[in-house]
Amino acid sequence: MDLLRLRSFVESARLGSFAAAADALGYTAPAVSQHVAHLENELKCELLVRGARGVQLTVPGGVLLERAERLLAETHVAELAVREAAGHLRSLRVGTFPSAAQRLVPDALARLRADNPDIELALMHFEPPDGLTQLAAGEVDAVVTHRYPGVSWSSPTGVRTTTLRADPLMLMVSNHHPLASRSRIDVAQLVDAT
Repeated sequence: MDLLRLRSFVESARLGSFAAAADALGYTAPAVSQHVAHLENELKCELLVRGARGVQLTVPGGVLLERAERLLAETHVAELAVREAAGHLRSLRVGTFPSAAQRLVPDALARLRADNPDIELALMHFEPPDGLTQLAAGEVDAVVTHRYPGVSWSSPTGVRTTTLRADPLMLMVSNHHPLASRSRIDVAQLVDAT
């Protein structure tokens, strides 16, 4: 299977249209559509149902999507490892959320650039858990993300995670609020709160 065709399929399935996938990949929509059609011909089955409002996964498409995301991520990790081993780490694409982009990331990128003056750096903003999806698809090399207490997500296969810091999550309410007398509150208690 051709990796370019797989990438076109993954983006089309993830974003719901050939046009959105084309924008994300820097291609034309007809080119992305052709990539997917060639992949379908190769696999002898329909992967995406085309409609007036975009595309939807078929059952075989869902099976391929899960595996293709892992394959593309592993391919990207392998490429980076080879470049780094050869001393050719030339670029780093970092996905992060806005407040980390202001507080945590600038110093780290400055130190990285000091050690690697020729490196090209790209910073993209994603709200969690979107950055993990981008990482799994090989669209970014690293992600700085966050998770609220009680909200779970799993890291993509082949991804190593490191906790940078733990920040307390504070809730402020008026003295007359029913939760005002509590010293600790489970986030689940706030599900129906306005």
